[in-house]
Amino acid sequence: MRFDKGTLARTIKSKRALLGWNQTELAMRSGVSLSTVSAYEAESIDKPAFTNVVKIAESLDASLDDFVAT
Repeated sequence: MRFDKGTLARTIKSKRALLGWNQTELAMRSGVSLSTVSAYEAESIDKPAFTNVVKIAESLDASLDDFVAT
């Protein structure tokens, strides 16, 4: 599974906003560093780590399919 960085960024931001979380809250709940969460949202990582995306998806109660460009 390959994640599109634009789709990943938009999905993280929108799902995080729906929960009323800031990046720090997402980082704490997911176990992914704040700098990584920030980099994903800024689209500055070309190949996101699968394990980090899984952790973020689980904390946001999202499907991995939500993070893949269609």
